[in-house]
Amino acid sequence: MGRAYKSLLDDKATLQMQLQMWAAACHDDEVRQLARDRVSGLWRQVMRLSGADDQRVMQFLAAGMLLNVMAAMDLPRIREQLGEALTGLSDPSA
Repeated sequence: MGRAYKSLLDDKATLQMQLQMWAAACHDDEVRQLARDRVSGLWRQVMRLSGADDQRVMQFLAAGMLLNVMAAMDLPRIREQLGEALTGLSDPSA
């Protein structure tokens, strides 16, 4: 999952849409509820696919959010290093 996410970071339109959603969620109840629903679904899917517990899923998603911010700032070297870290976080045996 971590390796696959790195390719999503290169899609600037998707990255900008995600960042805009988080910003809009601060002031718009409908966007906030949709964002909650989507993140909850993503959380459940990561748990199901990885077998990871809540703590590891939280670490994985938190690292992904950090990657989003770093990608928005165009910090490719750090993004690559964290992408590797995401790969380890998504493996419950690690």
